[in-house]
Amino acid sequence: MPESLYIQFTDNTYVATERGIERLVDILHRPVAPCLWAIKWTVEGKPNGISFHKSHGHARKFAELQIDSEPDGPARLVNVSDHIYNCVEEHEYCWTDLSSFDEARSYQGKTWTH
Repeated sequence: MPESLYIQFTDNTYVATERGIERLVDILHRPVAPCLWAIKWTVEGKPNGISFHKSHGHARKFAELQIDSEPDGPARLVNVSDHIYNCVEEHEYCWTDLSSFDEARSYQGKTWTH
């Protein structure tokens, strides 16, 4: 897949099914929540926040550039707040002081992009 191609799923995404073309929200029977790729980080074995990325490829490249932080497991797809989603939409990634992926859904705190 070309690196400049991104797939964004919303309530109005249409999907071809055996019953014909349907909206994703109708197939899931729930609204589509904003999701991003996230990596939990550590420094010298201590938690160092979570970064969020618009694609798995961007997350991988970001991880390769880190000098002092190490991933605490693989990148995973996480439901996020509009605050985090908008930050990544504008800057392609953001770093937070979160310690749990579950907190991302309601996070409204500080984000770092440099």
